[in-house]
Amino acid sequence: MIKEFFKLIFKRSTAINIIARLFCKNTVGTYVMQAEKGVFAFVFMPLLANRLGISAFGVFSTFLSLSIIAGVIVDWGLTQTTIKPLAIAKNQAKSYIASAVILTRFLLTIPVVCIILVLCLIVLPMDGHLILVLQTILSLYAVSISPIFVFQSIEKTMEIGSVLLVIRILATLLTYAYVKAPDDLNMAFTIHLCSIYMGAGVGWIILMVKYRLQIYFVSTRKIRGTIIDGYNFAFANIGSSLYGNGSVFLLSLVSSSAQVGLFNLALTFTRGICSVLTPVSQSYLPKISRLYEESIVEARGAVRKALILQTLAACTLVVMVWIVLIYQLPVGFHDNMHELSLLIILLSPTIVSTLISSLLVLFVIIPMRTYHFYRNLIIISSTLSSACLLFLGYFYQSYGAALSIMIGEVIICIIIFNHSMRLIGSKSE
Repeated sequence: MIKEFFKLIFKRSTAINIIARLFCKNTVGTYVMQAEKGVFAFVFMPLLANRLGISAFGVFSTFLSLSIIAGVIVDWGLTQTTIKPLAIAKNQAKSYIASAVILTRFLLTIPVVCIILVLCLIVLPMDGHLILVLQTILSLYAVSISPIFVFQSIEKTMEIGSVLLVIRILATLLTYAYVKAPDDLNMAFTIHLCSIYMGAGVGWIILMVKYRLQIYFVSTRKIRGTIIDGYNFAFANIGSSLYGNGSVFLLSLVSSSAQVGLFNLALTFTRGICSVLTPVSQSYLPKISRLYEESIVEARGAVRKALILQTLAACTLVVMVWIVLIYQLPVGFHDNMHELSLLIILLSPTIVSTLISSLLVLFVIIPMRTYHFYRNLIIISSTLSSACLLFLGYFYQSYGAALSIMIGEVIICIIIFNHSMRLIGSKSE
Protein backbone atom coordinates (compact mmCIF):
# COMPACT_ATOMS: atom_id res chain seq x y z
CA MET A 1 0.00 0.00 0.00
CA ILE A 2 2.81 2.45 0.90
CA LYS A 3 4.68 1.69 -2.35
CA GLU A 4 1.56 2.31 -4.38
CA PHE A 5 0.99 5.57 -2.48
CA PHE A 6 4.43 6.97 -3.42
CA LYS A 7 3.97 5.92 -7.06
CA LEU A 8 0.66 7.72 -6.97
CA ILE A 9 2.19 10.92 -5.55
CA PHE A 10 5.12 11.12 -7.98
CA LYS A 11 3.16 10.32 -11.10
CA ARG A 12 2.77 13.73 -12.75
CA SER A 13 -0.69 13.37 -14.20
CA THR A 14 -2.09 11.85 -11.01
CA ALA A 15 -0.44 14.51 -8.84
CA ILE A 16 -2.04 17.24 -10.92
CA ASN A 17 -5.35 15.42 -10.67
CA ILE A 18 -5.08 15.22 -6.87
CA ILE A 19 -4.23 18.91 -6.56
CA ALA A 20 -7.13 19.82 -8.82
CA ARG A 21 -9.48 17.78 -6.68
CA LEU A 22 -8.25 19.18 -3.41
CA PHE A 23 -8.59 22.77 -4.50
CA CYS A 24 -11.65 22.67 -6.71
CA LYS A 25 -14.36 25.13 -5.82
CA ASN A 26 -16.85 22.61 -4.46
CA THR A 27 -14.30 20.89 -2.25
CA VAL A 28 -13.13 24.21 -0.80
CA GLY A 29 -16.76 25.08 -0.20
CA THR A 30 -17.32 21.83 1.64
CA TYR A 31 -14.26 22.58 3.77
CA VAL A 32 -15.80 25.93 4.66
CA MET A 33 -18.99 24.12 5.68
CA GLN A 34 -16.96 21.63 7.72
CA ALA A 35 -15.17 24.55 9.37
CA GLU A 36 -18.47 25.29 11.09
CA LYS A 37 -18.33 21.82 12.62
CA GLY A 38 -14.74 22.48 13.62
CA VAL A 39 -15.73 25.67 15.45
CA PHE A 40 -18.56 23.73 17.11
CA ALA A 41 -16.27 20.88 18.20
CA PHE A 42 -13.11 22.74 19.18
CA VAL A 43 -14.42 26.14 20.36
CA PHE A 44 -18.17 26.23 21.06
CA MET A 45 -18.48 22.98 23.02
CA PRO A 46 -15.34 23.41 25.20
CA LEU A 47 -16.35 27.02 25.92
CA LEU A 48 -19.85 25.92 26.83
CA ALA A 49 -18.53 23.16 29.08
CA ASN A 50 -16.24 25.55 30.94
CA ARG A 51 -19.02 28.10 31.44
CA LEU A 52 -21.78 25.67 32.45
CA GLY A 53 -19.67 23.25 34.46
CA ILE A 54 -19.33 19.57 33.70
CA SER A 55 -22.67 18.48 35.25
CA ALA A 56 -24.83 21.13 33.55
CA PHE A 57 -22.94 20.49 30.31
CA GLY A 58 -23.92 16.83 30.67
CA VAL A 59 -27.59 17.83 30.79
CA PHE A 60 -27.09 20.03 27.73
CA SER A 61 -25.37 17.10 25.98
CA THR A 62 -28.27 14.76 26.75
CA PHE A 63 -30.91 17.00 25.15
CA LEU A 64 -28.62 17.94 22.27
CA SER A 65 -28.04 14.24 21.62
CA LEU A 66 -31.79 13.60 21.70
CA SER A 67 -32.42 16.40 19.20
CA ILE A 68 -29.72 15.06 16.83
CA ILE A 69 -31.11 11.50 16.92
CA ALA A 70 -34.61 12.83 16.26
CA GLY A 71 -33.20 14.99 13.46
CA VAL A 72 -31.71 11.91 11.81
CA ILE A 73 -35.15 10.27 11.85
CA VAL A 74 -36.75 13.41 10.39
CA ASP A 75 -34.14 13.57 7.62
CA TRP A 76 -35.03 9.93 6.69
CA GLY A 77 -31.87 9.43 4.64
CA LEU A 78 -33.06 11.98 2.07
CA THR A 79 -29.83 13.96 2.19
CA GLN A 80 -27.96 11.01 0.61
CA THR A 81 -30.65 9.72 -1.74
CA THR A 82 -31.63 13.06 -3.30
CA ILE A 83 -28.17 14.45 -4.12
CA LYS A 84 -27.92 12.55 -7.41
CA PRO A 85 -31.50 13.28 -8.63
CA LEU A 86 -31.07 16.96 -7.79
CA ALA A 87 -27.67 17.06 -9.51
CA ILE A 88 -29.11 15.90 -12.84
CA ALA A 89 -32.52 17.63 -12.59
CA LYS A 90 -33.22 20.70 -14.68
CA ASN A 91 -34.79 24.01 -13.62
CA GLN A 92 -38.29 23.48 -12.21
CA ALA A 93 -37.65 19.78 -11.55
CA LYS A 94 -35.15 20.78 -8.85
CA SER A 95 -37.87 22.77 -7.09
CA TYR A 96 -40.25 19.81 -7.12
CA ILE A 97 -37.64 17.43 -5.71
CA ALA A 98 -36.60 19.90 -3.00
CA SER A 99 -40.27 20.52 -2.15
CA ALA A 100 -40.92 16.80 -1.79
CA VAL A 101 -37.97 16.48 0.61
CA ILE A 102 -39.02 19.44 2.77
CA LEU A 103 -42.67 18.38 2.99
CA THR A 104 -41.70 14.77 3.74
CA ARG A 105 -39.42 15.89 6.56
CA PHE A 106 -42.10 18.20 7.92
CA LEU A 107 -44.68 15.39 8.05
CA LEU A 108 -42.20 13.00 9.67
CA THR A 109 -41.61 15.59 12.41
CA ILE A 110 -45.12 14.98 13.82
CA PRO A 111 -44.64 11.34 14.96
CA VAL A 112 -41.06 12.09 16.07
CA VAL A 113 -42.33 14.86 18.39
CA CYS A 114 -44.73 12.33 19.96
CA ILE A 115 -41.84 9.91 20.52
CA ILE A 116 -39.77 12.65 22.20
CA LEU A 117 -42.62 13.53 24.55
CA VAL A 118 -43.06 9.88 25.52
CA LEU A 119 -39.32 9.49 26.13
CA CYS A 120 -39.19 12.60 28.25
CA LEU A 121 -42.18 11.49 30.32
CA ILE A 122 -40.88 7.97 30.91
CA VAL A 123 -37.07 8.15 30.81
CA LEU A 124 -35.76 11.71 31.16
CA PRO A 125 -36.46 13.89 34.21
CA MET A 126 -38.64 16.76 32.98
CA ASP A 127 -38.57 18.58 36.32
CA GLY A 128 -36.76 21.83 35.70
CA HIS A 129 -36.04 20.92 32.06
CA LEU A 130 -39.42 21.53 30.41
CA ILE A 131 -37.98 24.44 28.41
CA LEU A 132 -35.20 22.18 27.13
CA VAL A 133 -37.79 19.64 25.99
CA LEU A 134 -39.67 22.33 24.05
CA GLN A 135 -36.43 23.62 22.54
CA THR A 136 -35.53 20.08 21.47
CA ILE A 137 -38.87 19.79 19.67
CA LEU A 138 -38.39 23.17 17.97
CA SER A 139 -34.96 22.08 16.72
CA LEU A 140 -36.63 19.34 14.65
CA TYR A 141 -38.47 21.87 12.53
CA ALA A 142 -35.16 23.58 11.81
CA VAL A 143 -33.80 20.23 10.60
CA SER A 144 -36.87 19.64 8.44
CA ILE A 145 -36.33 22.88 6.49
CA SER A 146 -32.54 22.65 6.23
CA PRO A 147 -31.45 23.40 2.62
CA ILE A 148 -27.92 22.01 2.85
CA PHE A 149 -28.72 19.04 0.59
CA VAL A 150 -29.72 21.42 -2.22
CA PHE A 151 -26.44 23.34 -2.03
CA GLN A 152 -24.48 20.06 -2.09
CA SER A 153 -26.32 18.81 -5.18
CA ILE A 154 -25.79 22.02 -7.18
CA GLU A 155 -22.15 22.21 -6.00
CA LYS A 156 -22.56 25.56 -4.22
CA THR A 157 -21.40 24.48 -0.77
CA MET A 158 -19.09 27.50 -0.50
CA GLU A 159 -22.10 29.78 -0.09
CA ILE A 160 -23.98 27.84 2.57
CA GLY A 161 -20.70 26.91 4.26
CA SER A 162 -19.75 30.56 4.65
CA VAL A 163 -23.18 31.37 6.09
CA LEU A 164 -23.04 28.52 8.61
CA LEU A 165 -19.50 29.42 9.65
CA VAL A 166 -20.39 33.08 10.30
CA ILE A 167 -23.50 32.08 12.26
CA ARG A 168 -21.54 29.56 14.35
CA ILE A 169 -18.90 32.16 15.20
CA LEU A 170 -21.68 34.58 16.17
CA ALA A 171 -23.28 31.89 18.36
CA THR A 172 -19.92 31.27 20.04
CA LEU A 173 -19.50 34.98 20.80
CA LEU A 174 -23.04 35.15 22.23
CA THR A 175 -22.30 32.10 24.36
CA TYR A 176 -19.16 33.76 25.65
CA ALA A 177 -21.12 36.91 26.52
CA TYR A 178 -24.32 35.48 28.03
CA VAL A 179 -23.54 31.97 29.31
CA LYS A 180 -21.53 32.30 32.52
CA ALA A 181 -22.97 29.81 35.03
CA PRO A 182 -24.94 26.52 35.24
CA ASP A 183 -28.16 28.56 35.58
CA ASP A 184 -27.67 29.76 31.99
CA LEU A 185 -28.36 26.29 30.57
CA ASN A 186 -31.59 27.34 28.83
CA MET A 187 -29.87 30.38 27.36
CA ALA A 188 -27.11 28.16 25.92
CA PHE A 189 -29.63 25.91 24.17
CA THR A 190 -31.57 28.94 22.93
CA ILE A 191 -28.45 30.34 21.28
CA HIS A 192 -27.77 26.99 19.63
CA LEU A 193 -31.38 26.72 18.44
CA CYS A 194 -31.40 30.22 16.97
CA SER A 195 -28.19 29.50 15.07
CA ILE A 196 -29.84 26.49 13.37
CA TYR A 197 -32.88 28.52 12.30
CA MET A 198 -30.73 31.40 11.07
CA GLY A 199 -28.67 29.03 8.90
CA ALA A 200 -31.78 27.44 7.37
CA GLY A 201 -33.48 30.81 6.79
CA VAL A 202 -30.52 32.50 5.13
CA GLY A 203 -29.90 29.39 3.02
CA TRP A 204 -33.43 29.42 1.60
CA ILE A 205 -33.25 33.14 0.91
CA ILE A 206 -30.11 32.54 -1.20
CA LEU A 207 -31.75 29.65 -3.07
CA MET A 208 -34.94 31.54 -3.83
CA VAL A 209 -33.39 34.89 -4.76
CA LYS A 210 -30.20 33.83 -6.51
CA TYR A 211 -31.12 30.42 -7.96
CA ARG A 212 -34.88 30.92 -8.38
CA LEU A 213 -35.74 27.80 -6.43
CA GLN A 214 -39.37 27.60 -5.32
CA ILE A 215 -41.36 25.46 -2.91
CA TYR A 216 -44.47 23.72 -4.25
CA PHE A 217 -47.16 21.62 -2.62
CA VAL A 218 -46.45 18.20 -4.09
CA SER A 219 -48.84 15.27 -4.24
CA THR A 220 -49.05 12.61 -1.53
CA ARG A 221 -47.87 10.12 -4.14
CA LYS A 222 -44.65 12.08 -4.57
CA ILE A 223 -44.15 12.24 -0.80
CA ARG A 224 -44.79 8.51 -0.48
CA GLY A 225 -42.23 7.83 -3.19
CA THR A 226 -39.70 10.05 -1.42
CA ILE A 227 -40.19 8.12 1.83
CA ILE A 228 -39.67 4.82 0.01
CA ASP A 229 -36.49 6.11 -1.65
CA GLY A 230 -34.97 7.06 1.69
CA TYR A 231 -36.07 3.90 3.50
CA ASN A 232 -32.76 2.00 3.46
CA PHE A 233 -30.59 4.96 4.40
CA ALA A 234 -33.06 6.14 7.03
CA PHE A 235 -32.61 3.02 9.14
CA ALA A 236 -28.90 2.92 8.43
CA ASN A 237 -28.50 6.54 9.57
CA ILE A 238 -30.57 5.95 12.68
CA GLY A 239 -28.38 2.98 13.53
CA SER A 240 -25.15 4.83 12.84
CA SER A 241 -26.32 7.77 14.98
CA LEU A 242 -26.24 5.40 17.94
CA TYR A 243 -22.47 5.25 17.46
CA GLY A 244 -22.28 9.03 17.68
CA ASN A 245 -24.62 11.37 19.49
CA GLY A 246 -27.03 8.58 20.27
CA SER A 247 -24.41 7.01 22.52
CA VAL A 248 -24.45 10.19 24.63
CA PHE A 249 -28.19 9.79 25.20
CA LEU A 250 -27.81 6.10 26.03
CA LEU A 251 -25.03 6.84 28.52
CA SER A 252 -27.26 9.41 30.23
CA LEU A 253 -29.66 6.57 31.07
CA VAL A 254 -27.07 4.69 33.15
CA SER A 255 -24.55 7.31 34.25
CA SER A 256 -24.23 10.72 35.90
CA SER A 257 -24.42 14.05 34.09
CA ALA A 258 -20.72 14.68 34.74
CA GLN A 259 -19.72 11.44 33.00
CA VAL A 260 -22.06 12.24 30.12
CA GLY A 261 -20.48 15.67 29.74
CA LEU A 262 -16.93 14.32 29.62
CA PHE A 263 -17.86 11.56 27.17
CA ASN A 264 -19.67 13.99 24.87
CA LEU A 265 -16.74 16.39 24.87
CA ALA A 266 -14.33 13.58 23.88
CA LEU A 267 -16.74 12.25 21.24
CA THR A 268 -17.30 15.73 19.78
CA PHE A 269 -13.54 16.24 19.61
CA THR A 270 -12.94 13.02 17.64
CA ARG A 271 -15.91 13.69 15.34
CA GLY A 272 -14.52 17.17 14.74
CA ILE A 273 -11.22 15.64 13.64
CA CYS A 274 -13.10 13.40 11.20
CA SER A 275 -14.70 16.47 9.64
CA VAL A 276 -11.25 17.62 8.49
CA LEU A 277 -11.04 14.83 5.90
CA THR A 278 -14.65 14.29 4.85
CA PRO A 279 -15.13 17.22 2.38
CA VAL A 280 -13.19 15.73 -0.55
CA SER A 281 -15.17 12.48 -0.57
CA GLN A 282 -18.51 14.28 -0.10
CA SER A 283 -17.79 16.74 -2.91
CA TYR A 284 -16.95 14.05 -5.43
CA LEU A 285 -19.89 11.72 -4.87
CA PRO A 286 -21.73 12.96 -8.03
CA LYS A 287 -18.55 12.58 -10.13
CA ILE A 288 -17.79 9.08 -8.83
CA SER A 289 -21.40 8.07 -9.51
CA ARG A 290 -21.07 9.20 -13.13
CA LEU A 291 -17.71 7.43 -13.42
CA TYR A 292 -19.40 4.12 -12.57
CA GLU A 293 -21.71 4.66 -15.53
CA GLU A 294 -18.81 5.34 -17.91
CA SER A 295 -15.97 3.02 -16.88
CA ILE A 296 -15.92 0.60 -13.96
CA VAL A 297 -12.15 0.19 -14.34
CA GLU A 298 -11.54 3.93 -13.84
CA ALA A 299 -14.02 4.00 -10.96
CA ARG A 300 -12.23 1.11 -9.28
CA GLY A 301 -8.88 2.86 -9.63
CA ALA A 302 -10.29 6.10 -8.25
CA VAL A 303 -11.73 4.32 -5.21
CA ARG A 304 -8.44 2.54 -4.46
CA LYS A 305 -6.41 5.76 -4.72
CA ALA A 306 -8.87 7.69 -2.55
CA LEU A 307 -8.84 4.88 0.01
CA ILE A 308 -5.04 4.91 0.26
CA LEU A 309 -4.86 8.68 0.69
CA GLN A 310 -7.72 8.76 3.19
CA THR A 311 -6.20 5.98 5.30
CA LEU A 312 -2.74 7.54 5.47
CA ALA A 313 -4.16 10.98 6.23
CA ALA A 314 -6.40 9.56 8.98
CA CYS A 315 -3.52 7.67 10.59
CA THR A 316 -1.44 10.86 10.52
CA LEU A 317 -4.20 12.73 12.31
CA VAL A 318 -4.46 10.05 14.98
CA VAL A 319 -0.71 10.20 15.64
CA MET A 320 -0.90 13.99 15.94
CA VAL A 321 -3.75 13.68 18.45
CA TRP A 322 -1.77 11.21 20.54
CA ILE A 323 1.25 13.56 20.56
CA VAL A 324 -0.91 16.44 21.77
CA LEU A 325 -2.49 14.33 24.50
CA ILE A 326 0.85 12.95 25.68
CA TYR A 327 2.06 16.47 26.33
CA GLN A 328 -1.29 17.35 27.97
CA LEU A 329 -1.72 20.69 26.26
CA PRO A 330 -4.10 22.94 28.23
CA VAL A 331 -7.27 22.99 26.15
CA GLY A 332 -9.70 23.33 29.05
CA PHE A 333 -11.09 21.11 31.78
CA HIS A 334 -7.85 21.21 33.78
CA ASP A 335 -9.35 19.19 36.64
CA ASN A 336 -10.60 16.47 34.27
CA MET A 337 -7.85 16.62 31.66
CA HIS A 338 -6.43 13.19 32.49
CA GLU A 339 -9.81 11.47 32.16
CA LEU A 340 -10.66 13.42 29.02
CA SER A 341 -7.33 12.48 27.42
CA LEU A 342 -7.90 8.78 28.10
CA LEU A 343 -11.37 8.98 26.57
CA ILE A 344 -10.03 10.62 23.41
CA ILE A 345 -7.27 7.98 23.13
CA LEU A 346 -9.90 5.22 23.43
CA LEU A 347 -12.02 6.89 20.73
CA SER A 348 -9.15 7.80 18.38
CA PRO A 349 -9.20 4.51 16.39
CA THR A 350 -12.74 5.43 15.36
CA ILE A 351 -11.29 8.37 13.42
CA VAL A 352 -9.61 5.98 10.97
CA SER A 353 -12.46 3.47 10.85
CA THR A 354 -15.15 6.14 10.40
CA LEU A 355 -13.32 7.87 7.55
CA ILE A 356 -12.66 4.61 5.71
CA SER A 357 -16.24 3.42 6.16
CA SER A 358 -17.77 6.73 5.02
CA LEU A 359 -15.54 6.83 1.94
CA LEU A 360 -16.49 3.28 0.91
CA VAL A 361 -20.18 3.96 1.52
CA LEU A 362 -20.06 7.09 -0.66
CA PHE A 363 -17.85 5.67 -3.43
CA VAL A 364 -18.98 2.02 -3.60
CA ILE A 365 -22.18 1.19 -1.73
CA ILE A 366 -24.21 4.23 -2.90
CA PRO A 367 -23.18 4.13 -6.59
CA MET A 368 -23.69 0.35 -6.75
CA ARG A 369 -26.99 0.63 -4.85
CA THR A 370 -26.39 -2.10 -2.25
CA TYR A 371 -28.42 -0.18 0.31
CA HIS A 372 -29.93 -3.28 1.91
CA PHE A 373 -26.52 -4.59 2.97
CA TYR A 374 -25.55 -1.29 4.56
CA ARG A 375 -28.93 -0.95 6.29
CA ASN A 376 -28.89 -4.45 7.76
CA LEU A 377 -25.26 -4.18 8.86
CA ILE A 378 -25.77 -0.87 10.66
CA ILE A 379 -29.03 -1.92 12.32
CA ILE A 380 -27.60 -5.18 13.69
CA SER A 381 -24.25 -3.74 14.76
CA SER A 382 -25.73 -0.62 16.35
CA THR A 383 -28.23 -2.70 18.31
CA LEU A 384 -25.47 -4.92 19.69
CA SER A 385 -23.22 -1.92 20.34
CA SER A 386 -26.01 -0.08 22.18
CA ALA A 387 -26.60 -3.07 24.43
CA CYS A 388 -22.86 -3.27 25.06
CA LEU A 389 -22.73 0.47 25.81
CA LEU A 390 -25.54 0.23 28.36
CA PHE A 391 -23.80 -2.70 30.07
CA LEU A 392 -20.26 -1.28 30.07
CA GLY A 393 -21.48 2.25 30.73
CA TYR A 394 -23.31 1.11 33.83
CA PHE A 395 -20.18 -0.47 35.33
CA TYR A 396 -17.35 1.62 33.81
CA GLN A 397 -19.15 4.90 33.07
CA SER A 398 -17.67 6.98 30.22
CA TYR A 399 -14.73 4.57 29.68
CA GLY A 400 -17.12 1.70 29.00
CA ALA A 401 -19.10 3.81 26.53
CA ALA A 402 -15.93 4.84 24.66
CA LEU A 403 -14.73 1.23 24.48
CA SER A 404 -18.04 -0.04 23.09
CA ILE A 405 -18.09 2.68 20.40
CA MET A 406 -14.50 1.94 19.39
CA ILE A 407 -15.06 -1.82 19.06
CA GLY A 408 -18.30 -1.38 17.09
CA GLU A 409 -16.85 1.17 14.64
CA VAL A 410 -13.76 -0.93 13.90
CA ILE A 411 -15.81 -4.09 13.27
CA ILE A 412 -18.15 -2.21 10.91
CA CYS A 413 -15.18 -0.78 9.01
CA ILE A 414 -13.70 -4.25 8.45
CA ILE A 415 -17.02 -5.68 7.20
CA ILE A 416 -17.71 -2.72 4.87
CA PHE A 417 -14.17 -2.90 3.48
CA ASN A 418 -14.43 -6.62 2.64
CA HIS A 419 -17.89 -6.19 1.11
CA SER A 420 -16.79 -3.19 -0.99
CA MET A 421 -13.75 -5.02 -2.35
CA ARG A 422 -15.92 -7.95 -3.39
CA LEU A 423 -18.40 -5.59 -5.07
CA ILE A 424 -15.71 -3.84 -7.09
CA GLY A 425 -14.08 -7.14 -8.04
CA SER A 426 -17.33 -8.76 -9.20
CA LYS A 427 -18.39 -5.65 -11.14
CA SER A 428 -15.12 -5.45 -13.05
CA GLU A 429 -15.19 -9.10 -14.14
